[in-house]
Amino acid sequence: MNDDTAVRQPTEPAGWVRRFPTLATLLGVLAVSCLLWGIFLVHSGQNYQEQYNLQLVTQSTPAQVSHGSADDPMPLYYLLLDGYTNLAGHTLSNARLLSLACLLLSVLAACAVGTRMSGDQRVGRLAAAFVGLSPFILWY
Repeated sequence: MNDDTAVRQPTEPAGWVRRFPTLATLLGVLAVSCLLWGIFLVHSGQNYQEQYNLQLVTQSTPAQVSHGSADDPMPLYYLLLDGYTNLAGHTLSNARLLSLACLLLSVLAACAVGTRMSGDQRVGRLAAAFVGLSPFILWY
């Protein structure tokens, strides 16, 4: 048989992708999530909620906790933001980086929980993709 009529065999993925499909999938989902998060960031200006959060974390800890309401019961976020901005500085970009870190940790947690609960790595990778590409999570 000559080369022109030979049936081409599908190529194998790179060695590390074949050995670590979950890692390869996670890296892909994390990269796409960061890209989409950056696109949302570029196309959105500073909104009221971000300005409010930055103003709130300059207050005392009891004042931060007391600002929780029925529709926004998140004192943990305000406490995390307060500690983070005390270290990194009280800027909008630093506050947004904390949200990006939470997004990336959520993707990893979804993969771990999905794999653990189902016993199948494919389910964990699918859960990570759903979380990492969710418009709601990317926006907030």
